[in-house]
Amino acid sequence: MKGSYDVTRSIVGFDSGNTPILSAFYTNFVLDGKVISQHNILVLENLFFDAGHSLIDAGLANSDMVNNRVRLAAVQSTTELDGETGVYRSRVDLTLENPTGEGNGEYVTTFKLPEGAYISDYYLDVLGERKEGILADRRAAMFIYQKIVNTRRDPGLLYYTGRNTLELRVFPFSEHEVRQTGFEILHSYPFNIDLDDNSILLGKDAAQRETAVEGAVLLSPLQKAGLKRVERTPAYHFVVDCSKNSDMAWLTAQIEAYAKANKITRAEVIFASHKIESHSLADMKQVTLKTECGFNFGGAVRMILSKEDSKSFPVIIAVSDNMPGAVFPENIYPLSDRFPESPFYYALNHDLTLTPYSYEDNKARSRLKNPVVEPVLDFNGIYVADNDACELVLGDMEPDSITLTGNRYQDAVLLDAAQQRYLLNGKPDPLELIRAGFRTRILTPQTAFIVVETPEQERELLDLQERILNNNEQIPTVTLDEPPLLICAVLVLLVILFMKKRKADPDRSMPC
Repeated sequence: MKGSYDVTRSIVGFDSGNTPILSAFYTNFVLDGKVISQHNILVLENLFFDAGHSLIDAGLANSDMVNNRVRLAAVQSTTELDGETGVYRSRVDLTLENPTGEGNGEYVTTFKLPEGAYISDYYLDVLGERKEGILADRRAAMFIYQKIVNTRRDPGLLYYTGRNTLELRVFPFSEHEVRQTGFEILHSYPFNIDLDDNSILLGKDAAQRETAVEGAVLLSPLQKAGLKRVERTPAYHFVVDCSKNSDMAWLTAQIEAYAKANKITRAEVIFASHKIESHSLADMKQVTLKTECGFNFGGAVRMILSKEDSKSFPVIIAVSDNMPGAVFPENIYPLSDRFPESPFYYALNHDLTLTPYSYEDNKARSRLKNPVVEPVLDFNGIYVADNDACELVLGDMEPDSITLTGNRYQDAVLLDAAQQRYLLNGKPDPLELIRAGFRTRILTPQTAFIVVETPEQERELLDLQERILNNNEQIPTVTLDEPPLLICAVLVLLVILFMKKRKADPDRSMPC
């Protein structure tokens, strides 16, 4: 297996310089001219070789060059309501201060927006001049930001890091320097935004109107208040770590103990390595499987959540002694949202307690004795959370195109729905999502707002963006549209099978 590991790394191009070195054949014919990102390479190595990589993204800044002691000194906000459309436009202005005598300070903060709230503008004061943010391709913006920080120039960056979660970065701050930055939000109902230790109310009570676009409806809290509460039964799914270092006897004994303690007689037991195999709880002890490769927990979760069932909701419990080494589900929320009763999946602990993990960010919470079950409402056969928050509900929509309306807020909702459909079935094309975001000037997960100091930096950003959007091979970052992870996984599996066959026939050699 070690030989397969080394050969696979060389084929997919994981070297110290992060340079894709796929051969022309693999790039042009197998991957359709696209490049596998470093993140997906690490995912594949965890999946097939149980490599145990940490998949947390590296920071954008060089920690040897910046200090992170810059603080938020003050926050001000103004909100206007468009009486005709019922849409709020809120401006949030931040005063940032470096309280230390050290230079090269960087301000970094993370904040969340509720459903139905969208960033529509960004600015940063640079050398006394207020500069409007450029809405750019996210990859180009992040590359340029990192490059500028490492050369100690003036950038600001605002982008999504996860579902409704954004990160704001501003650099540099000299000794005791004070700077101004801010952004604009379009939203249809009042909410509190939390920035560091500050909570600011944006908007006041107003008539909450339904926002309907092609293929989606944004439900308001007022609409939810008129819906009927329903209850569905839990369906248990145990996902067993079948990776090469697992003790299967111990893990299945843990399932038996948990099922007995909680009077569970019917459940699905899924054995997951690089492949996924499903059995019933009653048949679990008769199953004989080889432990190999890594723990494809994310694939099992996606398989479970993809099942259509209006009478039950899934309770997914991972059974593993090495959860950090698992391949976690990514961008799974369009599927998990169909089951608002269960906002978490779980890991089974030795004492039969459960550690909940959020579908949104895969972060662990405090241990629980029993799964969390939230109340739900029935909206025309679609189940939504029983709370006082807006919720985007998907309906029928043409998957291949985005038809903008000219109303910025409705177009923002339309892009949000299109993004979720892309995560579900790969359509529309991500280039279409980016271009639609440019036309509406609404921040999306594929874009970022960035402010740079000089016209030369702006030209470099736009040139890099143009090359990325045109899939130019000569770019210093991965291409925008990566090959699907499934295709990458099939490629690696074929390499492994080839290496096993070559061991049986040592006279054969590896093709180029």
